[in-house]
Amino acid sequence: MFPTEHTLQLIDRMKQGERNFTRMVFDGATVDGAMDVNAVMGAPLAPDAGNADKRIAGELLTSQSWRVRLAFFRTDDQRGTEPEYETSMRLFANGVGLDFLFDYHEFSIKARLERLEAVPRPQC
Repeated sequence: MFPTEHTLQLIDRMKQGERNFTRMVFDGATVDGAMDVNAVMGAPLAPDAGNADKRIAGELLTSQSWRVRLAFFRTDDQRGTEPEYETSMRLFANGVGLDFLFDYHEFSIKARLERLEAVPRPQC
């Protein structure tokens, strides 16, 4: 599946109280094709819009959220059980992610959402 569908299914499963979810995901990041993605999801976190960063539209951060850890495994990997890389984040029910950590084993990258604002829904 593609990343957007994976995220939608991940959120749906977290809402149902599931804590593990594994699927093959194709994100186009490598020429090797899809990767097996194993997700471990934490318990729901309470909304904390009052603590939201002022640069981020607070209403986008008021939904339920969960801590999520994704491990990406090559499908042809014969090296054992180590993932190619891992990502952790706080994922909101509306699909917004915060507090990212990308772990590539040799180095890690922390990413922080700097700015996010809601745009009006288009009129059809």
